[in-house]
Amino acid sequence: MNRKSPTINALGRTNKFKLARITSRAGSEIPLHSSKEEIIILVQNGKGILEFNNTIVVLEKNSCKVIPAFSPHTLKISKDFEALVIMGNDVFFDFYIPTETLKKLAPSYC
Repeated sequence: MNRKSPTINALGRTNKFKLARITSRAGSEIPLHSSKEEIIILVQNGKGILEFNNTIVVLEKNSCKVIPAFSPHTLKISKDFEALVIMGNDVFFDFYIPTETLKKLAPSYC
């Protein structure tokens, strides 16, 4: 099965925040990772399953979720997905995956 990895593209930043767009095809996954600051996800299209803190949250079009700081989480895409992510400028994702895989997933953050 050919599974395309999600893409994360930086859209802009201010002196405190940055904005990124996540796009992904159904069947893909953003692997387990965390951040030192909270993150806000605003879903524009599609459907994904967010798992964090022993909780499963369905993210669908027009939904919004705040992911607490230092909460390891994954996002599994069940329907072609597009979302905006708002985070602090100092946010760096701690992925629990090899660096080479991370560079392919989110090159603008490496």
